[in-house]
Amino acid sequence: MKKIFYAAAIVAAGLMTSCASSAYLTTNRNVSQTNVELSQKNYRVIGTVEGSSKVGRVLGIGGLSREAIKANAYADMVKNAKLTGSQAIINTTIDMKQRGVFPFYWKTVVTSHGQVVEFTE
Repeated sequence: MKKIFYAAAIVAAGLMTSCASSAYLTTNRNVSQTNVELSQKNYRVIGTVEGSSKVGRVLGIGGLSREAIKANAYADMVKNAKLTGSQAIINTTIDMKQRGVFPFYWKTVVTSHGQVVEFTE
């Protein structure tokens, strides 16, 4: 009886723990790329901007693909930037965090970061 109790306790403890992974994606894999050369001092940095997207999966069912989550985070970042005139977003990076108890529940949060610059001349 003690062995069954210990086995049940170990299984229960294993199910209560969670795992997490993170990835910092610095490559630009957008289909439409904008090439901005900042070789002259004809710009000023306005600030930073951020956008995020979340998805949850239960038993591996539900949510969007990784590329769709990244695209939603990037779109949220562009929406939050409220670009006007000659402004652009540069130095974009994507941070992906996944956590949960696989395969029961898995949550993915993708955050896109960038800097907003405005050209003065």
